[in-house]
Amino acid sequence: MDSEAIQLGSRETGVLHFWELEPGAIEKPRVRQVADANKNIGVIIAYHRMLGTDNYETKIWLSNKHYTAEEARFFEQTYHK
Repeated sequence: MDSEAIQLGSRETGVLHFWELEPGAIEKPRVRQVADANKNIGVIIAYHRMLGTDNYETKIWLSNKHYTAEEARFFEQTYHK
């Protein structure tokens, strides 16, 4: 897990990255609790699911309470880690 500060439009926010180091780790209840708690306060969540050696599938979650559909679309189209 790591995090970073980013600029999204005119505001500063954060991205919390969850990197799966063993298959199924992202599905653990505690990982979901930590992710949900952060998403609920406006942090962007990035799950990096392990597909193989040095190969990850990334899924992004933004709370619709904190971000507009336009902001979410812009972030998903422009953000890469």
